[in-house]
Amino acid sequence: MVKEALKSDVRYDRFALITGTDYPIWSNGSIEHELLSNPKTEYIKCYNLTKVKEPKKVPQRVTTYHFRDLPIKGNRWRHYIIGGLMVAMNHSPIRKSNRTIMDKKRIDVYGGTQWWILTRECLKHVIDTIDNDRDLRRYFKTAFAPEEIMPHTIIMNSKFRDNVVCSTEDGIYPGLEGAAYTHYIEYRGGQKTFTESDFDLLIDSGRMFFRKAQSGISDGLLAKIDLYRKNNNNEK
Repeated sequence: MVKEALKSDVRYDRFALITGTDYPIWSNGSIEHELLSNPKTEYIKCYNLTKVKEPKKVPQRVTTYHFRDLPIKGNRWRHYIIGGLMVAMNHSPIRKSNRTIMDKKRIDVYGGTQWWILTRECLKHVIDTIDNDRDLRRYFKTAFAPEEIMPHTIIMNSKFRDNVVCSTEDGIYPGLEGAAYTHYIEYRGGQKTFTESDFDLLIDSGRMFFRKAQSGISDGLLAKIDLYRKNNNNEK
Protein backbone atom coordinates (compact mmCIF):
# COMPACT_ATOMS: atom_id res chain seq x y z
CA MET A 1 0.00 0.00 0.00
CA VAL A 2 2.78 2.40 0.94
CA LYS A 3 4.70 1.57 -2.24
CA GLU A 4 1.63 2.33 -4.36
CA ALA A 5 1.21 5.68 -2.61
CA LEU A 6 4.90 6.56 -3.06
CA LYS A 7 4.85 5.89 -6.80
CA SER A 8 1.59 7.78 -7.39
CA ASP A 9 1.55 10.35 -10.20
CA VAL A 10 0.61 12.87 -7.51
CA ARG A 11 3.69 13.58 -5.42
CA TYR A 12 2.51 13.50 -1.82
CA ASP A 13 4.63 15.16 0.87
CA ARG A 14 2.92 13.45 3.82
CA PHE A 15 1.52 9.99 4.36
CA ALA A 16 -0.96 9.09 7.10
CA LEU A 17 -1.79 5.54 8.12
CA ILE A 18 -5.31 5.25 9.43
CA THR A 19 -7.49 2.17 9.70
CA GLY A 20 -11.10 1.31 8.96
CA THR A 21 -12.80 2.34 12.20
CA ASP A 22 -10.82 5.57 12.65
CA TYR A 23 -12.43 8.99 12.28
CA PRO A 24 -10.94 12.52 12.09
CA ILE A 25 -11.57 14.92 14.95
CA TRP A 26 -9.68 17.85 13.45
CA SER A 27 -10.87 19.46 10.24
CA ASN A 28 -8.88 18.98 7.03
CA GLY A 29 -7.78 22.61 7.25
CA SER A 30 -6.52 22.17 10.82
CA ILE A 31 -4.56 19.04 9.95
CA GLU A 32 -3.06 20.73 6.90
CA HIS A 33 -2.07 23.78 8.96
CA GLU A 34 -0.36 21.57 11.57
CA LEU A 35 1.65 19.66 8.98
CA LEU A 36 2.66 22.74 6.99
CA SER A 37 3.79 24.45 10.21
CA ASN A 38 6.04 21.48 11.05
CA PRO A 39 7.38 20.28 7.69
CA LYS A 40 10.05 17.95 9.11
CA THR A 41 8.17 16.50 12.07
CA GLU A 42 7.52 12.75 12.03
CA TYR A 43 4.21 12.20 13.81
CA ILE A 44 5.01 8.84 15.36
CA LYS A 45 5.55 7.92 19.00
CA CYS A 46 8.26 5.38 19.84
CA TYR A 47 9.44 3.61 22.98
CA ASN A 48 12.62 1.56 23.41
CA LEU A 49 11.26 -1.98 23.47
CA THR A 50 14.71 -3.51 24.04
CA LYS A 51 14.78 -1.90 27.51
CA VAL A 52 11.24 -2.99 28.47
CA LYS A 53 11.14 -5.89 30.96
CA GLU A 54 7.50 -5.80 32.11
CA PRO A 55 4.88 -6.83 31.26
CA LYS A 56 6.58 -9.93 29.85
CA LYS A 57 4.31 -10.07 26.81
CA VAL A 58 5.91 -6.88 25.47
CA PRO A 59 9.51 -8.11 25.07
CA GLN A 60 8.09 -11.48 24.01
CA ARG A 61 6.75 -9.78 20.91
CA VAL A 62 10.27 -10.03 19.52
CA THR A 63 12.08 -12.56 21.73
CA THR A 64 9.51 -15.33 21.18
CA TYR A 65 9.19 -16.86 17.73
CA HIS A 66 5.75 -16.23 16.21
CA PHE A 67 4.52 -18.29 13.27
CA ARG A 68 1.34 -16.54 12.20
CA ASP A 69 2.04 -16.61 8.46
CA LEU A 70 2.22 -20.36 7.96
CA PRO A 71 0.34 -21.41 4.77
CA ILE A 72 -2.21 -23.60 6.55
CA LYS A 73 -5.54 -24.19 4.80
CA GLY A 74 -8.72 -24.27 6.83
CA ASN A 75 -9.46 -21.90 9.69
CA ARG A 76 -9.93 -24.71 12.21
CA TRP A 77 -6.60 -26.38 11.52
CA ARG A 78 -4.89 -23.00 11.35
CA HIS A 79 -6.30 -22.03 14.74
CA TYR A 80 -5.13 -25.21 16.45
CA ILE A 81 -1.70 -25.44 14.83
CA ILE A 82 -0.70 -21.81 15.23
CA GLY A 83 -2.23 -21.66 18.72
CA GLY A 84 -0.33 -24.80 19.70
CA LEU A 85 2.93 -23.40 18.35
CA MET A 86 2.42 -20.22 20.36
CA VAL A 87 1.91 -22.16 23.59
CA ALA A 88 4.99 -24.26 22.85
CA MET A 89 7.19 -21.28 22.02
CA ASN A 90 6.08 -19.37 25.12
CA HIS A 91 7.33 -22.28 27.24
CA SER A 92 10.41 -22.97 25.17
CA PRO A 93 13.89 -21.85 26.32
CA ILE A 94 14.62 -20.90 22.72
CA ARG A 95 14.60 -17.12 22.44
CA LYS A 96 15.60 -14.45 19.97
CA SER A 97 17.66 -11.48 21.06
CA ASN A 98 15.78 -8.34 22.08
CA ARG A 99 18.10 -6.46 19.73
CA THR A 100 18.39 -6.88 15.98
CA ILE A 101 20.79 -6.29 13.10
CA MET A 102 20.35 -3.43 10.65
CA ASP A 103 22.95 -2.38 8.12
CA LYS A 104 25.29 -4.97 9.71
CA LYS A 105 25.07 -3.21 13.09
CA ARG A 106 23.37 -4.43 16.27
CA ILE A 107 20.62 -2.01 17.27
CA ASP A 108 17.84 -1.57 19.82
CA VAL A 109 14.27 -2.41 18.87
CA TYR A 110 11.53 0.22 19.21
CA GLY A 111 7.77 -0.08 19.39
CA GLY A 112 4.68 2.08 19.02
CA THR A 113 1.38 1.85 17.17
CA GLN A 114 0.54 1.36 13.52
CA TRP A 115 -0.95 4.87 13.24
CA TRP A 116 1.38 7.63 12.12
CA ILE A 117 1.90 10.58 9.76
CA LEU A 118 5.34 10.55 8.13
CA THR A 119 7.20 12.68 5.62
CA ARG A 120 7.88 11.30 2.18
CA GLU A 121 11.62 11.11 2.78
CA CYS A 122 11.21 9.21 6.04
CA LEU A 123 8.68 6.75 4.71
CA LYS A 124 10.78 6.06 1.63
CA HIS A 125 13.73 5.34 3.91
CA VAL A 126 11.60 2.83 5.86
CA ILE A 127 10.51 1.02 2.69
CA ASP A 128 13.98 1.02 1.15
CA THR A 129 15.44 -0.39 4.36
CA ILE A 130 12.85 -3.17 4.51
CA ASP A 131 13.48 -4.05 0.85
CA ASN A 132 17.26 -4.05 1.11
CA ASP A 133 18.03 -5.39 4.59
CA ARG A 134 17.62 -9.17 4.65
CA ASP A 135 18.73 -9.51 8.28
CA LEU A 136 16.07 -7.09 9.42
CA ARG A 137 13.34 -8.84 7.44
CA ARG A 138 14.33 -12.21 8.85
CA TYR A 139 14.22 -10.90 12.43
CA PHE A 140 10.79 -9.29 12.16
CA LYS A 141 9.26 -12.13 10.15
CA THR A 142 8.68 -14.01 13.42
CA ALA A 143 7.76 -10.94 15.52
CA PHE A 144 4.23 -10.24 16.75
CA ALA A 145 2.52 -7.32 14.96
CA PRO A 146 5.69 -6.11 13.17
CA GLU A 147 3.80 -3.10 11.78
CA GLU A 148 3.93 -1.74 15.35
CA ILE A 149 7.68 -2.39 15.71
CA MET A 150 9.59 -2.53 12.43
CA PRO A 151 8.99 1.03 11.11
CA HIS A 152 9.69 2.46 14.57
CA THR A 153 12.96 0.54 14.83
CA ILE A 154 14.11 1.74 11.42
CA ILE A 155 13.21 5.37 12.12
CA MET A 156 14.76 5.48 15.59
CA ASN A 157 18.02 4.09 14.22
CA SER A 158 18.24 6.66 11.45
CA LYS A 159 18.73 10.38 10.97
CA PHE A 160 14.96 10.83 11.27
CA ARG A 161 14.93 10.04 14.99
CA ASP A 162 15.61 13.70 15.81
CA ASN A 163 12.37 14.64 14.03
CA VAL A 164 10.18 12.12 15.87
CA VAL A 165 7.52 13.98 17.81
CA CYS A 166 7.86 11.81 20.92
CA SER A 167 10.16 8.99 22.03
CA THR A 168 11.16 7.42 25.35
CA GLU A 169 14.23 5.50 26.47
CA ASP A 170 13.15 4.75 30.05
CA GLY A 171 12.20 1.10 29.49
CA ILE A 172 8.63 1.68 30.67
CA TYR A 173 5.91 0.29 28.43
CA PRO A 174 3.37 3.09 27.92
CA GLY A 175 0.51 0.79 26.92
CA LEU A 176 -1.42 1.00 23.68
CA GLU A 177 -3.11 4.23 24.71
CA GLY A 178 0.17 5.87 25.65
CA ALA A 179 1.94 4.66 22.52
CA ALA A 180 -0.52 6.39 20.19
CA TYR A 181 0.09 10.00 19.19
CA THR A 182 -2.15 10.92 16.26
CA HIS A 183 -5.11 8.89 17.60
CA TYR A 184 -7.15 8.95 20.77
CA ILE A 185 -8.04 5.45 21.95
CA GLU A 186 -9.19 3.76 25.12
CA TYR A 187 -8.20 0.16 25.65
CA ARG A 188 -9.51 -2.04 28.46
CA GLY A 189 -9.10 -5.57 27.14
CA GLY A 190 -10.43 -4.25 23.84
CA GLN A 191 -10.75 -0.93 22.09
CA LYS A 192 -13.68 1.17 23.18
CA THR A 193 -16.35 2.15 20.65
CA PHE A 194 -17.10 5.84 21.23
CA THR A 195 -20.61 7.30 21.36
CA GLU A 196 -22.18 10.74 21.39
CA SER A 197 -21.57 11.09 25.14
CA ASP A 198 -17.81 11.08 24.41
CA PHE A 199 -17.91 14.17 22.18
CA ASP A 200 -16.34 16.63 24.66
CA LEU A 201 -13.70 14.08 25.67
CA LEU A 202 -12.59 13.60 22.07
CA ILE A 203 -12.62 17.31 21.22
CA ASP A 204 -10.47 18.07 24.28
CA SER A 205 -8.07 15.19 23.60
CA GLY A 206 -5.88 17.22 21.23
CA ARG A 207 -5.64 14.23 18.85
CA MET A 208 -6.25 14.41 15.12
CA PHE A 209 -8.22 11.13 14.98
CA PHE A 210 -10.00 8.71 17.25
CA ARG A 211 -10.56 4.97 17.16
CA LYS A 212 -13.04 3.52 17.05
CA ALA A 213 -16.37 4.47 15.51
CA GLN A 214 -19.07 1.99 14.55
CA SER A 215 -22.18 2.45 12.42
CA GLY A 216 -25.35 2.22 14.46
CA ILE A 217 -23.50 3.05 17.68
CA SER A 218 -21.45 6.15 16.87
CA ASP A 219 -23.86 7.86 14.44
CA GLY A 220 -24.80 10.71 16.78
CA LEU A 221 -21.15 11.30 17.65
CA LEU A 222 -20.07 11.44 14.02
CA ALA A 223 -22.81 13.94 13.20
CA LYS A 224 -21.63 16.25 16.01
CA ILE A 225 -17.97 15.87 14.99
CA ASP A 226 -18.82 16.62 11.34
CA LEU A 227 -20.50 19.86 12.42
CA TYR A 228 -17.56 20.72 14.69
CA ARG A 229 -15.08 20.11 11.86
CA LYS A 230 -17.13 22.27 9.51
CA ASN A 231 -17.22 25.17 11.98
CA ASN A 232 -13.56 24.88 12.97
CA ASN A 233 -11.87 24.38 9.62
CA ASN A 234 -8.71 26.28 10.54
CA GLU A 235 -8.54 25.51 14.24
CA LYS A 236 -7.67 22.42 16.27
